[in-house]
Amino acid sequence: MATSTHVTRLFGGPGSGKTTALLDRVDEMLDDGVDVNDILVVSYTRAAAAEVRERLGDRLGRSPKSLRNNACTMHAEAYELANPSAGGVVDYRRTLGSRVD
Repeated sequence: MATSTHVTRLFGGPGSGKTTALLDRVDEMLDDGVDVNDILVVSYTRAAAAEVRERLGDRLGRSPKSLRNNACTMHAEAYELANPSAGGVVDYRRTLGSRVD
C-alpha cells in the first residue's frame, strides 16, 4: 500500500491530450516504483475509463479487464467505497416499505 497520497487533476477540452497526459503521469509513477495496484484513475464517463484501461493495458502489456480496479468512473468508485454488500447501506425499499416503487 502506498505510504503517501498524490492527486493529479487534469482539465481540458476534447482532443486536448488529457488521456495521454494522465497515462504519462501513470508511467512516471510506475518508474518511481509505485505499484500499479496503488494507482487509481477516476473519470467521469464509462467510455473514458474504458479508454484509459485499454491504453494503459497496451502500455503495460496487460489486458484492460485486469485493470478494471485501476480506472473507473467516479460513480463506480463511490459505490465501491459505500460497499452496500457489507450491510452498511440501508435498503431504502425495506426502510420505506410500499411508499417507494
